Amino acid sequence: MEPLECLKDYFGRFHPFSFNEFSEIYNLLYSDYENLQNRIEFSLLIDKDNEIDLRFGLFKLYDTQRISSLFRKKWYEIPDLERILNLAKGFTPEFALGFDFKGNHPRIKVYLLRLPDNPQFIENPVKRIRSLSTAIGVDLANLDEKEIEGCYLLGLDFHKGKTQNLKIYTKEMNVAFSRINDCLRKNGVASQHLGYFRKMFSEGESRDVTFSRKYPVDSSAASGFSIFFDANGNSKGRVSNSEVSQLVRTCVPERYGNFDETLKALEAAGEIVYSHIGLTFNGCEAKESICLYFSPRFWEARK
Repeated sequence: MEPLECLKDYFGRFHPFSFNEFSEIYNLLYSDYENLQNRIEFSLLIDKDNEIDLRFGLFKLYDTQRISSLFRKKWYEIPDLERILNLAKGFTPEFALGFDFKGNHPRIKVYLLRLPDNPQFIENPVKRIRSLSTAIGVDLANLDEKEIEGCYLLGLDFHKGKTQNLKIYTKEMNVAFSRINDCLRKNGVASQHLGYFRKMFSEGESRDVTFSRKYPVDSSAASGFSIFFDANGNSKGRVSNSEVSQLVRTCVPERYGNFDETLKALEAAGEIVYSHIGLTFNGCEAKESICLYFSPRFWEARK
């Protein structure tokens, strides 16, 4: 099955919009389908109360005018969007977009990638983050600057007509569950599933761990917190697909049947490769979900 046929199958099965709509989005951002393997990633959000949510992201974006055009075409009239993107462009080597069109509150997410590659950001990351937060209306007056040490990625959530959240992503090079527990306590959340990750990863092992903190524009809204472990072997051995399946089976047995069915459908054209696996906590009650990021192996699909 050719790569585009794989994508048609993905969107036909799991998304509330058509492949033609995806193509419209894609063609607004890119001029060809070369290097598709490195341009697209999917994610699954799994919890016991909701159907499995499949999302996607598009990477290797450098032209902010194309991003602005996409927002206008999709009826996301964001005040000062071009000013925000131009500000970000001054210290952002690469952009990505995330799409979550499920439910009553669809959103597009703008990610600012590879920030440590930019000398202006490295010189004063606190200044850059605060200037961006001011531009989008997020109050970081009480920000603990220690929380942004190791920042390598920023995210902006846009709902139709407004900016919703700023997300700050930081990375540590070793697994430290004591540190993770401290972060959970500071964010006022408790995890039911973290114990299983303790079985998958060893304390102190060399493996990238990402912490994501959400800062809403509305100061009365609930914040959010996420933890992601490197799964594809960039730092230590790759997490196998069977290990991920066992994670879902153990932690969210209510959804395992649906997950297994989804996984078989996704792998119909070739194996998928996980990049990160982790936990996310959202809403006033800090609802816990398992989050899996993966890419299809389109080069295998060509065989």
